[in-house]
Amino acid sequence: MTPSSPYQDKPWLAHYDEGVPEFVNYEETCLPDFLERSAQNFPNNMALLFQGYSVTYRELKQMVDRFAACLAEFGVQKGDSVAILLPNVIPCVVGYYAILKIGATAV
Repeated sequence: MTPSSPYQDKPWLAHYDEGVPEFVNYEETCLPDFLERSAQNFPNNMALLFQGYSVTYRELKQMVDRFAACLAEFGVQKGDSVAILLPNVIPCVVGYYAILKIGATAV
């Protein structure tokens, strides 16, 4: 891309509402760290609700920790790819976080 390309000129900035910054400073952290923090700060708050069944952040973290340990015992390591073959239900969320927690890639 050349320095004079339309992308470099950032024409979309002219369409931002007043007060909307060009850049947003956000915390750079891994997704499992957000769960850890939420479980620590809001352990009894509902994290998930599916068809009348609710899970608190504490319970979700416990499920994720158990499944992450299980995956590690199965030999799943950092950098491995692990497929989640589930519909969007609570165990799918648990699996996703557990895979990320051990450093694998969820596919």
